[in-house]
Amino acid sequence: MRHICILITLLAVLLPNLATGADYPQRRRLLVLNSYHPGYAWSDSILEGLYDSLDSTKNELNLYLEYMDTKHHHSDAYFEKLRALYHLKYNDLHFDLIAACDDNAVKFLLRYKEELFPETPVFFCGINDSQTLSLATQMGMKGIFEQWRDKENIDLALELFPQTTTIAVIADRTSTGKGGVRRIQRLQPGFADRVDFVYVATHSIEQIEQSLAELPENTVILFTVLFRTDDEHWFSYKRGTEVVAAMTDKPIFVISDFSVVPGVIGGHVVSGYHQGEALGDMIKETILENRPETHFKRTTSLDTKLFDYQGLRRFGIPSSRLPEGSVIINKPFSFYDAYTIWIWLTVLFISLETLLLVLFALNRRHLKKAQHEVERTNERLDLAIRGTEQALFYWDVPGKIVIFKYLWKDILGYDRELPPPTITEWHHKHIHPEDGQGVEAARMEHLQGKTPYYEQEFRARKADGSWCWLIVRGKVIEKDRDGAPLQVTGTLRDITQRKGAEQKQQRLVAALEQSEEAIAICDTSGEILSINNAFAEFYHVDPDTIRSTPIWDIDGVFKTEPMWANLEQDKGWRKHIKRSLGEGQTCDLELKASPIKDDRGKTMCHIFSHRDITRETELESQLRQAQKMEAIGQLAGGIAHDFNNLLQVILGYTSKVFAELGMDADNRGRLEKITDASKKAANLVRQLLIFSRRDMVSRQAIDANDVIKEVLGLLKRTLGEQVVMEFSPEPSLPLIEADANQLHQIVMNLCVNARDAMPQGGTISISTARANLTPEFVSDHPWARHGSFVRIEVRDTGSGMPPEVREHIFEPFFTTKETGKGTGLGLATVYGIVKSHEGLIHVDSEPGKGTSFRIYLRTTEVREPERTPEAAPRCDSPSCSATILMAEDDDMVRSLTMEVLEDAGYTILEAANGAEAVELFKANRDRIDLVLLDVIMPQMSGQQAWEKIHAIRPDLPVIFSSGYSFNELKENTLIAEKGRLIQKPYTPDRLMDVIAKTLASSPNR
Repeated sequence: MRHICILITLLAVLLPNLATGADYPQRRRLLVLNSYHPGYAWSDSILEGLYDSLDSTKNELNLYLEYMDTKHHHSDAYFEKLRALYHLKYNDLHFDLIAACDDNAVKFLLRYKEELFPETPVFFCGINDSQTLSLATQMGMKGIFEQWRDKENIDLALELFPQTTTIAVIADRTSTGKGGVRRIQRLQPGFADRVDFVYVATHSIEQIEQSLAELPENTVILFTVLFRTDDEHWFSYKRGTEVVAAMTDKPIFVISDFSVVPGVIGGHVVSGYHQGEALGDMIKETILENRPETHFKRTTSLDTKLFDYQGLRRFGIPSSRLPEGSVIINKPFSFYDAYTIWIWLTVLFISLETLLLVLFALNRRHLKKAQHEVERTNERLDLAIRGTEQALFYWDVPGKIVIFKYLWKDILGYDRELPPPTITEWHHKHIHPEDGQGVEAARMEHLQGKTPYYEQEFRARKADGSWCWLIVRGKVIEKDRDGAPLQVTGTLRDITQRKGAEQKQQRLVAALEQSEEAIAICDTSGEILSINNAFAEFYHVDPDTIRSTPIWDIDGVFKTEPMWANLEQDKGWRKHIKRSLGEGQTCDLELKASPIKDDRGKTMCHIFSHRDITRETELESQLRQAQKMEAIGQLAGGIAHDFNNLLQVILGYTSKVFAELGMDADNRGRLEKITDASKKAANLVRQLLIFSRRDMVSRQAIDANDVIKEVLGLLKRTLGEQVVMEFSPEPSLPLIEADANQLHQIVMNLCVNARDAMPQGGTISISTARANLTPEFVSDHPWARHGSFVRIEVRDTGSGMPPEVREHIFEPFFTTKETGKGTGLGLATVYGIVKSHEGLIHVDSEPGKGTSFRIYLRTTEVREPERTPEAAPRCDSPSCSATILMAEDDDMVRSLTMEVLEDAGYTILEAANGAEAVELFKANRDRIDLVLLDVIMPQMSGQQAWEKIHAIRPDLPVIFSSGYSFNELKENTLIAEKGRLIQKPYTPDRLMDVIAKTLASSPNR
């Protein structure tokens, strides 16, 4: 019986509980698909509204959130990976409902819902793509469609501001901004009879501000979006609106809740938060309140009316004029309205507390007065100690603890809560290792009674690891019965600034003493205060004995009146002087005098200095000479170019006349004299080109000894029997990279010039040697340059030259010979050849002691090439039938060349400049066999024309001609490989020979 009663009791207790457990609702599952990533403002606002709506149901829902991150990754492959991920995560899990936030989440579900979440209903929000909306509703999805309220905003603006004549639209050039412009343009015809629409350009912030300032008075601004200006300034929704609001006093209506910032009006806005909140309400009604899905429309668009409190007050708009359901934000917080009861309770409490404080104050008045006096006394003491900028310390000698008071932690930059260090820690952690021994020794001497106190300067480590200078002063103030020190007190002071000034002064003194300039510092009356070593050595004086001596007693140059006139006016003075050093030697000095002023600008003393500028003077002289020679060379080159064209015509037509039959002997003789004279003129022009370094140079590795031996064989017959030639070659001489013909010209010109300097006969000595010009040699010889050279020296025993003649010998047409006995181009030609070979030339000569020319040419490791003669092909009939494109700007040269080539059977296409040649080639590109181009032409040079022609027909051969040099052209790889070069003036036979060789070597012939 007892057991039956127990069983009945248990059943009575358990059965109701079991029944209750069976009726307890199961937690529903909700999957939220967020299209984007955490931190993206739009989708975050949707989630915020959704969470706020579902906050009351958090115990009834299991919420699963997936960030799809499709702002960063958007592709079919990425969607497929998301499908695989969600299948892996949720394959065994059933959801009661799926919330899709924004378009991409809906697009994903359109593709994979039936596979991943069959039969699960889907609610969406944030969709603004009509095609996606249509497909979603066809699949049975429901939710909130995002719709812009541009028309409602315009209607509201005209209702609140009936005087409006202009609506200014602000939309940037992003896709969002362009979409806003298109929407408003579609609405524009409906308002054409009421207002004008103006679209503000967003090129830059400055341009937007200017455009807003120029708007008419009755203008309303419709702000869509300003994410970016054309000059790449980026803004958030909110920041873009704030920038525009700060620029204008016009009312601003916006279309997004992000844009409702202080100062704007607001309007009908798209709100992610309200969409999320509405979605949450739909979810609660569906899966928690069990209302059928058919209760909801397939799509719903929200009309959120959001306004700014400050903007409404600014334009005097009462809330009664706003549409129904409007929300006003940014209201100022009223503390009194919110906490009225608490405020009055606080006032009551404070009143009672004040009364109690007054009673206590009366009783403690005398105590506070005493405390105040103590504090003032301590403050005065603290100020006095801090005024000394010193740190006080107390050292417990037996306990080995150092207690610092005032400033030491500030000096070293340590935390004031740092515990006091032991004497060992102080030495090892803070004192510089190089100074620790000195500090220890000074302290021990004082502790042993050897000094009345101890004082030492040392470096200490600061908290940031840097070092500062400190000075310590300490004294034993207490001893025990046996005389052993118990307590030491003292001060520490930062002397870093003083030490820095001392070191700076030491550096200045060292720089003054070690300067290569001779320096003397004098007082304003001229008496010497100090001199440096260079001054003492230059004037051979003792620095200790000349102090207080007037500086003009050392040398009269320091008594110059203009110098002291400038110093008296607090101005500097400078002059170049030449000073004798004895034994016929002189030097150039730059003498300077300047006032030295204190911090207030008052002159304290004067400084005098001079330095040796002899080498600089020599270098300036050489530079001026080099510049003069370069200018003459450019002039000579220009003359040579024009003269070569004239000689080309003379020699060409003379050759044609020679070729005619039936000429009598007298006329033939006259023509031969004309030809000889023209060739001599051409030789003179060639010397001008050599001088100006514009002649053709064919450099190769050669042995200078071999070339000189060839020249000597010719000179023996040229110089005459009264001149003795001597040649001293250095055996195994290094090779040089040079033009053998031009080296031949150098030796020939120097020897002929030497013979003319020895009218009664004499000796010409030629020698060769290797020369390694070291930096030491270059420093002593300003004309030299560092490197390995072969030196060729030509010395004569002639009359020599005075300095005024020696300065001009390399100038063209300068000669000391009688009229008609010299061209003045011999040494100028030598100079031009040497400079074109990047060599050196130096001359030593004195009247009555002869002259020596030394030529330095750089050595090379390249071996001397073997010479193989080139056979000249004949002009057979196929080649002479070729078509040649000729471009020449000189009319006479062009006419002559056409006659010569047409007489030879060639077909000629003539052009007067490079541009005309290119156009002529383009019209006849397939029939042209050869191009003959002058290098220097107007409109387009020969080289530029050839580059355009070569780009069209790379296989076409070319011949360049000019009265200038071809050295620049030979550096061009294209021309060096494809073109031949012919120097003006040339004979018709020379031209025909070059054309024949070029055509014969062409792969097209």
